[in-house]
Amino acid sequence: MACGGCDGFVRRISVFTLYLPGALGAAGTAWLVWLFGRRWFGERAALVGAIAVMLSSAGVKWFGLARTDGVFAFTVTLAACLFFHAWQGGRGWTWAWLAAAAATLAKGPLGVVLAAGGLLAAFWPGSRAKGERVLLNGKQLLGIALFLATTGGWLAAAWFECGQALIDKMLGTELVGHVTTDKHFPGTLIWQQPL
Repeated sequence: MACGGCDGFVRRISVFTLYLPGALGAAGTAWLVWLFGRRWFGERAALVGAIAVMLSSAGVKWFGLARTDGVFAFTVTLAACLFFHAWQGGRGWTWAWLAAAAATLAKGPLGVVLAAGGLLAAFWPGSRAKGERVLLNGKQLLGIALFLATTGGWLAAAWFECGQALIDKMLGTELVGHVTTDKHFPGTLIWQQPL
């Protein structure tokens, strides 16, 4: 997908600037695991979790690939932790929705779906009193409005700049193409990641 007006910017890209966002995303994800993990599981478990994130095959790839995967992992982790925190305290939903918007801008609509995974804890046995209904307390309207304005505004601006090629790439190639690919049966290439 080619958009106009990027020539001057492309000339200033170096190897360092190409890999920096993924590396910062990987470090940030490990930091979030440590920060939120020590609160719920203790200092030692949080440190082991953060190191595991950094040394996992995905974590190593975030440092070594010039892709948005590290940034996406960071924003999804941040949003999931903030959603969980907002559910527990009944406040902070706006920040959670803004982090979900950042995840969506990093790699598409899957960002908000994965980020909402922080709310799965609401259904976990033992996370609430017996017979208590799952409630999402707090004010969410502002957060949802900011999420829609941020992601919708970006989509409108990108579509205005790039036209139908944007929609074909985002929805056709990236979303539908990855879901309906007939090249490989799901799970058959699982050996590639560790290798």
